[in-house]
Amino acid sequence: MVRDYESDVIKQVQEKSRPKTVIARAVKGNYPDALKVIESLCKKNFLEIKEGKLTFKANNIIQDHTTFQEELQEFREAFYKFQLPELKKIRKQTREPIFYVTKEPNGAQMFRVNQQAKEQIISTIMHLIDRTIRSSFSLYQKQLLGLVPKPYVKIIDDDIRSCLTLIKEIKEKLSNMISKKNKPSFESYWFQVTSGLRVNF
Repeated sequence: MVRDYESDVIKQVQEKSRPKTVIARAVKGNYPDALKVIESLCKKNFLEIKEGKLTFKANNIIQDHTTFQEELQEFREAFYKFQLPELKKIRKQTREPIFYVTKEPNGAQMFRVNQQAKEQIISTIMHLIDRTIRSSFSLYQKQLLGLVPKPYVKIIDDDIRSCLTLIKEIKEKLSNMISKKNKPSFESYWFQVTSGLRVNF
């Protein structure tokens, strides 16, 4: 019964650090049970009272998760509000595809990226993908090591899935910028830049 409150307490503390009595009242359900959960999480060194407010212990998994959430949100907004529109603008200005394949004198095919797009946008997108891949995998590893409280596992799982969904959406948007016959080359390119993301659910 008491453990049913853990995920709600964690969410409330993550939302805003407040006195434990305020957190307990914000949690739906029985107030005394919520207080017991808070005390239990403090004894486990997961939460602590700092300057009269309930907060997460320093160097806690929750801090890593919060940072990951912020990075993911920033990436999503940057891609849809700036990077994608800018790529379309560059393609129109340069009259050159964002991704294309050229045939070398020796007969080999070379996958190319529009130089202006690469310097201004693509390199940043790939950097942000790499960052979110590393952050999500770090959280996943800590979860496998049992460092994440059970009530919090689903919260992290959901956000990692959101990360996977965002990267899949970005891949689809970028893939639409290359001709159908050259898509296999794009798939190979994409595999190389996202090879670190191997998180399965």
